[in-house]
Amino acid sequence: AAEALGNLGPAAATPAMLSRLVECLRDATGSVRFSAAKALGKLGPAAATPAVLSSLLERLCDFEDNVPSIAAEALGNLGPAAATPAVLSSLVECLRDPQDDLQLCAAVALGNLGPAAATQPVLRGLLKCLRDPEEIVRSSAAESLGKFLRTGVRWFPKPRGRLKVTTVEELSGEKCCASGKKRRSLS
Repeated sequence: AAEALGNLGPAAATPAMLSRLVECLRDATGSVRFSAAKALGKLGPAAATPAVLSSLLERLCDFEDNVPSIAAEALGNLGPAAATPAVLSSLVECLRDPQDDLQLCAAVALGNLGPAAATQPVLRGLLKCLRDPEEIVRSSAAESLGKFLRTGVRWFPKPRGRLKVTTVEELSGEKCCASGKKRRSLS
C-alpha cells in the first residue's frame, strides 16, 4: 500500500498521508519500512517535512539490510528542500559506511540535493570517495561532483585541508556585490 501511495506522486503528499508513511517507517517489519521510505522518496519535495526528514534519518541506521540505502535514496529524491544540516551531515557519515550500497546511495543523494548541499564537509566526503576501492562508489561520487559543477559550484584547495567553495558567477565577476553594483575586473 505504501508503494502505491508513492506512485501517486507529489499530489499524495498530504499531511495525513505523510503521517501514515512516517508511522510505517517505524513498523517492526523491515519490508514495510523499506516500502514507506521508497514511497516517501517518490513524493518529491512536498514530502520534505521535518517529521519525514527526521524519520528517514533514523532509518539510515536501520538494522535491515536494504532500509538504510533506500532511506538515503529517498532523502536525495526529496531534492533541495531536504538539504538541511542534519541531512547533509548524516549522508556524509554514510559515505564512510562499510556497505558499498549505502555509500553509493548517499553519494547519489547528495548530488540530488542541489547546490545547497555543496558544503565543505560534503565536497570533502565526495572527494574522498573518488579513492574508494569500489568502482561504483567512485563513479557515484564523481557523478554527484559533476552535478555540482553543472550548477556552477566550484571548489579549490586551500591550506590546512580546507576548500574554497564558490560559483561560476563569482569567479567571472558577474555576481552583484552587496551594494548591488556589478563587479568589474581590474583590466
